Amino acid sequence: MDNPQKMLLSYSKTIDILNKYQLNHVSGIVTDDANELRWNFLKMNKPVVLKATGKTIFHKTEKGQVILNINSPEELDNAVNKIRKTSPANADFEFLLQPQISGGEIIVGGKNDSNFGPIILFGMGGIYAQMINDVATRPAPISKKSAGQLILSTKANAFCEGFRSIKVDRKILENFVVRASKLIANEKKVVEFDFNPVIVGNFGATIVDAKLYTYSEDMIL
Repeated sequence: MDNPQKMLLSYSKTIDILNKYQLNHVSGIVTDDANELRWNFLKMNKPVVLKATGKTIFHKTEKGQVILNINSPEELDNAVNKIRKTSPANADFEFLLQPQISGGEIIVGGKNDSNFGPIILFGMGGIYAQMINDVATRPAPISKKSAGQLILSTKANAFCEGFRSIKVDRKILENFVVRASKLIANEKKVVEFDFNPVIVGNFGATIVDAKLYTYSEDMIL
């Protein structure tokens, strides 16, 4: 029997699950209509970020499908054109327009491992997460005490201590990790998730990019 293919959950189902577990995330507008993008852009605080989103869209940053620091309608039009040019001709995608926030970058991930069961991952995030390779894992779900130990075992703990102008409340981050661990333990149709980056600061922890994977066709619609 062939191995099943992992698929990305739809944006709407992803948001539903994040809300279910009270995981803060940046709000956004999803559309394939350029005029609707411009209309919503005018109502947003600047700068904003434009991304491609869809079940076949992976590694958006590396493929030029994430455009940051958009401050004007002209820059928005240029971003739309760039994403269209870098997307495969047969790609099924829409645009995701979001406010841009800044702070420390961490990664929080989860996986339902065939041998070890549900696992939660935590560490330094952003586009260099794989290069830095500063992550730690624990079985999920995780207690608040274990979440604290998980955070302490990585360099990302510096954001709780205070790094330059960035400081996040340790209890808020612990609670975030606990809730994320419950997601991977409880949602049986979610085989893996990747929150990278999660932006941290005095406002707490906010997911900027969330990918949830499934083998179930009904979860991608």
